[in-house]
Amino acid sequence: MLMDSRTPAEPLLDEAPPPQPPRRVSSLSEIAESIFSHLPSPHRRRTRTSGAGASPKLGTLAVLAVVFFNVSGGPLGSEQLIAYGGPGFGLCALVGFAALFSLPQALVTAELSSAFPDNGGYSLWVQAAFGDFWAVQESYWSWFSGVVDSALYPVLLYTSATHLIGGLPLNSGAAEGNATAALSLASLGKGDFPDEARATLWSCLGDEDKSCGAEYLYRLLLLLAFTAPNCLSSALVGRGLVGLGLFVMSPYLALVVAALPRARPANFRLRPTKFKPAAMVSVAYWSLSGFDSVSTFAGEVEAPHRTLPRALLCGCLLMVVCYVLPLTAGVLADEEWAHWKDGSLTHVAQLVGGRW
Repeated sequence: MLMDSRTPAEPLLDEAPPPQPPRRVSSLSEIAESIFSHLPSPHRRRTRTSGAGASPKLGTLAVLAVVFFNVSGGPLGSEQLIAYGGPGFGLCALVGFAALFSLPQALVTAELSSAFPDNGGYSLWVQAAFGDFWAVQESYWSWFSGVVDSALYPVLLYTSATHLIGGLPLNSGAAEGNATAALSLASLGKGDFPDEARATLWSCLGDEDKSCGAEYLYRLLLLLAFTAPNCLSSALVGRGLVGLGLFVMSPYLALVVAALPRARPANFRLRPTKFKPAAMVSVAYWSLSGFDSVSTFAGEVEAPHRTLPRALLCGCLLMVVCYVLPLTAGVLADEEWAHWKDGSLTHVAQLVGGRW
């Protein structure tokens, strides 16, 4: 009888290897690694192509417009900076915050976006410095902060529209109450605004007054209208924001000119009803933060090492001018600046120029 010369432990050639159990993700670090595995290495610059097949890139003017709307979008919503600190302290806090916080943030963003010219921005910076896990944390919490912050702007826009356009539904001060309540929450200014003014979507669902639900529907439509172009083309967004920026700031330029004949320098010597430095600095932060968001589309920028520094530095200066001029004109024309709330510049515009 022939004996098999192989040892019992040696597998037969025709035997299939034993099935391997499915790989299980055992840590948050591995989850982060799986999320970032498809991204380009932040240490490797992407080769840029030009010609007919290349997508159009954003130039300096387009990036400047994106910076403007990411950081500011206009002086509307910054009125409480004056109400909390007075004209002198409020404007000094604004300029000081721009010099000590916004300018360094813009310079860091310009430098790192030039070193990592890819879409992803600060997430790629954190990934290169600390690894995938912390990059996921940076990405998620930045997204979460953006969702909360973006919810303010339809409220501010709708609040201004209700002052100028008749017939829009307005639920017992909810338009002003929600915006001011959100800012007071950011500034820890609890108790500054009555609870009854803080209407929410959940309270509107059980409200018999249909205007409350209609108000939230209009705000949602505004949000969708400004979101749609981002899904089509970055170049389209850049060109559109240039025109939109000129359109948005033209009324404030008219406000400054119209306020000159009514200027009363004595208004600068009036004092606020209650000095609130913490709330004042919080409004300044909200008005002048967000320059780092430009890094998230660095891959869409033409020659980012030249375009981004120019756009960010010009944007930092533009933000200060866009706040200081209208607020100063408003203070000179309206002696009731101590009672300003979000959207009060529209009241000042009506005061100096009429309903138009």
